[in-house]
Amino acid sequence: MQHKHDAQHEQLMNMKQLRLELRAWANWWLRHEYGQGYASRSACDKIKEPLIHDVSVIEFDIQPPRYVVRYDLKVEKLSMDCRRAIRAHYFCRGNWALAGFDSRKTFLFWLRRAELVLV
Repeated sequence: MQHKHDAQHEQLMNMKQLRLELRAWANWWLRHEYGQGYASRSACDKIKEPLIHDVSVIEFDIQPPRYVVRYDLKVEKLSMDCRRAIRAHYFCRGNWALAGFDSRKTFLFWLRRAELVLV
């Protein structure tokens, strides 16, 4: 019984750690794109567009830290709906309507699916 509880606790801790790291990843991009001359539009404004890491980094000669690059690559590998959910949650603070989701339930489905893939 204790073993099952430990596994559940470990999975919960991994999800908490993932969410902390995703928040740090998004905050880094928000600090570097939002209002500092790197983007003509905010991340929330262009949420429906695909995330293209290479263009933004090459175009503006930004040198993101390793953890940011690692999450850029992980998020790029997700399905389009998972990417939209991650971006809506972490860049736009959960404003799922901006990402084009028809309901909060659909948004949460894709967000949880993305987080489970990333764990």
